[in-house]
Amino acid sequence: MSASNGSGVYSVLDDERINGRADFFEGLGLGIAESYATRFGSVITSNSEAEDYRWIGSAPGMSVWEGEALFEQLPNYAAILRNKQYQSGLRVQKKDIDRDKTGQIRRRIASLGQEASRHWEELIVDLISNGETASGADSGDLKDISGKAYDGQAFFDTDHSYTGSNFTTNQSNDLSAGVYNVATATAPTADEAAKVVLDLVGNFYSLKNDQGKPINGNVRSFEIVVGTTPLYTAFTQAVGLQNLTSGATNPVTALQGQGLTINVLYEPRLSAKTTKVYCIATGGGLNPFILQDEDPIDVMEEDPGMKYQYIEVMAKASRAAGYGLWQRAAVGTLS
Repeated sequence: MSASNGSGVYSVLDDERINGRADFFEGLGLGIAESYATRFGSVITSNSEAEDYRWIGSAPGMSVWEGEALFEQLPNYAAILRNKQYQSGLRVQKKDIDRDKTGQIRRRIASLGQEASRHWEELIVDLISNGETASGADSGDLKDISGKAYDGQAFFDTDHSYTGSNFTTNQSNDLSAGVYNVATATAPTADEAAKVVLDLVGNFYSLKNDQGKPINGNVRSFEIVVGTTPLYTAFTQAVGLQNLTSGATNPVTALQGQGLTINVLYEPRLSAKTTKVYCIATGGGLNPFILQDEDPIDVMEEDPGMKYQYIEVMAKASRAAGYGLWQRAAVGTLS
C-alpha cells in the first residue's frame, strides 16, 4: 500500500514511491514551454477579486520645450477584469495505487499538469472566438474586458476610437473588403492568401495611438492563426514559398527580407471559423490579451477516508483572461 507515514491515508503527490507532485509540475512546465499563450497575452499578477485597468493608453511624445513644460493626463479607459476559480480533478482508485508497478499513476498525474498548462490557451481561444461581439457585466463606468475591448466596442471592430483623446478618428481591426474577396472563402489559393497577409500586416502599421502617432512601429513579429486544414495549407504556402502557385514571386518574402517574422499557427479549437484569418502582433509592449493571474496553478489531494475506495487529486487556479490592446490583433473575413 502507498500511504503517508503508515497512517493508512493514501497519497500520490508526496508518497516517496510515487512522488506525483514532481510529475505534475514537470508536466505543467513542459506544457507551458510549448504554449503560445504568453506570446499572445501579457501576464499580470493580481492580488484581489478584480483588477482595474485604467492605465491602458499611450504616453505623449516628445515636443519642443518652449516656455512651461507640457504635461498631459492619460485618457481614463476604465476597464475591469474579474478573477474566476478554475479546477480539474482526477479520482484515483486506491487499489490502482497498490497495484501500480509501472508508473501509470505518475503518468496520469503528469498529464493532469500538461492539461492545466493549456488553460491560458483555452481562454485565449474563447476571446478570439467571441471577439466580434461585445458583452460582459460592466461595473458602473468600468468596462468588463472579459467580453469587450477597453473602448467598449467589440474587440474586432470597424469603428474603434479614442473618445476624449487627441486623436478620435475611427480605426478598424476587422477587415473584409478587397483582397479578402477570394474564389473559395474556405480554401483560398496561396496567391490569395499572400495578398491577405500583406493587407493584415500593413493594416497594423497604419494604426495610431490616442496621441495620433503610429502604435505598432516597433512590431516585427506576427502570427497568422487559422483553424482549418485548407486555411493552414494556403497560409503556410503564402508565408513559406519563394514563388507562388501562379509562378509569381511571393510578395510576403519581401516583408521577411525587411526583418519581419511571420509564422502560421494551426489552432484546431477555432475549427468553426472556416473563413476567418486572425493575425496577432507579438512583442513591443502590452499584448492583445491580458492574462490575469491571482493564484497560479497548483495541485492538491485528499483521501476522503477509509470507507472510500479512491482519493481525489485536483489542479486549481484563480485567474482571468481579457482583452488588452485591440491594436495588436486583427481578423480578416474571407468571402
